[in-house]
Amino acid sequence: MVEAPLAQRTCHLCGLPFEAAGTQGAHEEIEWEVRLVRKRYRRQRYQRTCACAGVPARIVAGAPARLIPKGLLSVGTVVEMLRLKYK
Repeated sequence: MVEAPLAQRTCHLCGLPFEAAGTQGAHEEIEWEVRLVRKRYRRQRYQRTCACAGVPARIVAGAPARLIPKGLLSVGTVVEMLRLKYK
């Protein structure tokens, strides 16, 4: 499970922490291995514990980096495909 950094899980106005909401956002990508595998990441969702205005009610931990936004291929898969192509 991927968790948001502590600084992101804290209200920037009052300093109270967000609490885990009990649900997660989903993220998938295809990783290069000896065989192709669909890896799923569970990203923790948080809800605020304060009533400050201008602070989002919920936040979600960030997804792993990708070369192609919203693409399924992982960085490792693209690197391996390019390595094989230009051998």
